Amino acid sequence: MQTSGRVDGMVYSVAINPPFDREANSMTTEDFNHGINVNVLGCYYGNLYAAQCREKNDGDTTGSIANFSSIASMKNEVGLNIGIMPYALGKCGLNYITELTAVQFAGAGVRANTLMLGPIDSILGNHDSQTLFGLEADEVEETYLEVVKLKMGRGKCVGAVYAALFLLGDESRFMTGQQIRLDGGATLVR
Repeated sequence: MQTSGRVDGMVYSVAINPPFDREANSMTTEDFNHGINVNVLGCYYGNLYAAQCREKNDGDTTGSIANFSSIASMKNEVGLNIGIMPYALGKCGLNYITELTAVQFAGAGVRANTLMLGPIDSILGNHDSQTLFGLEADEVEETYLEVVKLKMGRGKCVGAVYAALFLLGDESRFMTGQQIRLDGGATLVR
């Protein structure tokens, strides 16, 4: 806003899994609260400030917000433990924040949508899978292939980028408040 006088798009792609004791399935209250603060409040303030900046833009569509969520907010296949709970709860909150942002700022032409990602093949995702679920490096791929039962494999980061670009562009100007699953069909088969 300070540099160009307007903001046209924002991608919110932030999440953490706080430290936890996998053997005891426990986490300190401070770490749990930190996870919720980052995963929920970060999204709330990011969406609020971005939408307020967009309200100042001219035109019938004044910008778009693309929030990255996860199917962990609605489905648990690998095994829920305390280590992923602040993340999963945070993504539930993010989904709802997106809907509220879409409704609250629709009159100003601001759009907000959520991309719910499934198993994405990434360095961070692979590391977290090993840490959170006690998997060995060679077990990660096999475990995720069990989650994505439709045999589409794991998603690539570039697919998520192109989906976010679509949501930021004018091609999606009639879309707001939606939760779009980019999960290889993982949530279709239980």
